[in-house]
Amino acid sequence: MCLSYYDLKLIFGEKDDLDSSLMEKLDDYSFMQNKTDDVDKVKYYWAYNLPCSLLVNGKATFWFAHIKNIYEMLYKDVLINLRTTIAASFKDVIEILEIEKMDEKEER
Repeated sequence: MCLSYYDLKLIFGEKDDLDSSLMEKLDDYSFMQNKTDDVDKVKYYWAYNLPCSLLVNGKATFWFAHIKNIYEMLYKDVLINLRTTIAASFKDVIEILEIEKMDEKEER
């Protein structure tokens, strides 16, 4: 489920690349007049649900396989509400991934 939720095609891809029913739903339930606003809203929800996705999908394994690239894209974004959401989840992400243990392994 999370792999389809955290899919970069939702932001960068064309409609032909995605499941047509998903794109139709996005078009039908679009809450903004501008598609750029929709993309910004998707990024916001990604940032908000990031700690939960790590807990559900295997923590560090899922982080390195899928979420790390998305996290790097999100924290470089210019939107203030997105950066605030990422900052709020940062402590949870560190605890979930057990960063101290990862750092110790890299030092060895």
